Amino acid sequence: MATSVPQIFNVKTPEEQLNARMLLSYPADTPFGNLNLAQLELIGRIDYLNTRIAELYATYARYATNIEGTVPLQAQWLRLEIEEIVYWLRKSTDSLICITSILAEFRGKGAYPVRIPVDCIGAALNRLKISPVPQTVAVFQPHANTLLAINAISNTYKHHFINFETVNVLGPAGPTAFYISMERNDAKNPATFYGILVSDLVGACNKMYRDVRGKHAEWLTAN
Repeated sequence: MATSVPQIFNVKTPEEQLNARMLLSYPADTPFGNLNLAQLELIGRIDYLNTRIAELYATYARYATNIEGTVPLQAQWLRLEIEEIVYWLRKSTDSLICITSILAEFRGKGAYPVRIPVDCIGAALNRLKISPVPQTVAVFQPHANTLLAINAISNTYKHHFINFETVNVLGPAGPTAFYISMERNDAKNPATFYGILVSDLVGACNKMYRDVRGKHAEWLTAN
């Protein structure tokens, strides 16, 4: 049975030619440079990410659905493809957070910040704990669980040694990000096993990206 390939919202498909009508008009005179270039970078990055997601599902269909006995090396590569996808999800989300933070600061104070108020997922999660939630991250409040998931998975891939224990674990329902967390790589702490379908993670990111870009469009039109 064919598995539907999830994709991240973008203004174009990877095969389409970029057209100026697809773009929002971001400020070009911020202390951090021309945000239109940041928009172009993000569009290109998501194009690449969507290509990698499609390739992951092709790999899964080729190897993981026809396994008998030992997991072949090519099927184990699924883990590496998923790690790369999570990396780009995090990188793209960090960029989206930075752009949002700059725009929100300008809207609130009428001037650009000299330091980006919120520049990554970790900083956004910390700000979301504040009551009332600052405008620099308010648009991400409905997507707090998505930020938490990306943060947890990417940090585990980067820092937690025992994640190699997932080398032969494959998702029967589709490509799955499996990860084992052990705080500070200290065996005195419990090892906790997690798994999330890539389709669920990408679907949540897709909704977040749509919502945030919609808010950008609203703000930029108002200005």
